[in-house]
Amino acid sequence: NLHSLVQNITVNVKIKAEDGVTLTDVVGEITGLPSSVSLFTGAVSQTALGRVIFRMIPSQGAEYNASFSSLGLFPSESSALYSGPGILRLRVSAYWNGVPKYLYPAINLREVILSSGMMTPVQNGEGYKIALDRVILDIPATLVVGKGYFAAGDGSEGVDSWFDSEKTIDVEV
Repeated sequence: NLHSLVQNITVNVKIKAEDGVTLTDVVGEITGLPSSVSLFTGAVSQTALGRVIFRMIPSQGAEYNASFSSLGLFPSESSALYSGPGILRLRVSAYWNGVPKYLYPAINLREVILSSGMMTPVQNGEGYKIALDRVILDIPATLVVGKGYFAAGDGSEGVDSWFDSEKTIDVEV
């Protein structure tokens, strides 16, 4: 019984620009991708995880999507985390009053990944393997980009100001 070792993952994100804001580019990064696979069992583990960076393509309405192939995708340990595996980070580039602005939201995909059924434990309990050849990860909230703020349309907290691309940030380490 031959089974594919990779799965095609599609990520769909809704990003709405308010009047006066023009979205120009969206780049995504997802963490938590296995970096190796057992060719004998098809099993992957959480010991060595990587990430993938991709350009989000605008489609109908406010939806942006991207597809990539992977050995799987692991969720974060908690939906309260915004670093580690199972995190989607975006770089939203936009113009407001002719000035370029950049926003860097992070979205925890734990519940989306778990509800997709994309991974299953192997029988001996030593790792996971992909359960589906194709997975669509629909992000439930609409991200709203305003003139001076960013918010998730699901009522959760957003970012109350833009990262000012014209200022130099000087940090001493």
